Amino acid sequence: MNKILIPNTNITLKEFKKLLFEKFKAYPMIYTNYKKNIFSISETYYENISITQNNLSSFCNKLNINHKLSYTNHYSKCITINMS
Repeated sequence: MNKILIPNTNITLKEFKKLLFEKFKAYPMIYTNYKKNIFSISETYYENISITQNNLSSFCNKLNINHKLSYTNHYSKCITINMS
């Protein structure tokens, strides 16, 4: 899955995860659903670090990555990227 390109970009999931870390100085929670071919990135909070749904959405917009705002099955805000 890490070598799969995000649709309409030349960015692999592995590169995307690296870009997330460079931007936020932390890894947000990422959930992959192989059956639905999507992955979700949820809001993540560490001491002195807040990665919110708005931060994640703005980051994806800058990279021209199509995404939607949603919730995880634990009712945490997240963004979802469809990989097909």
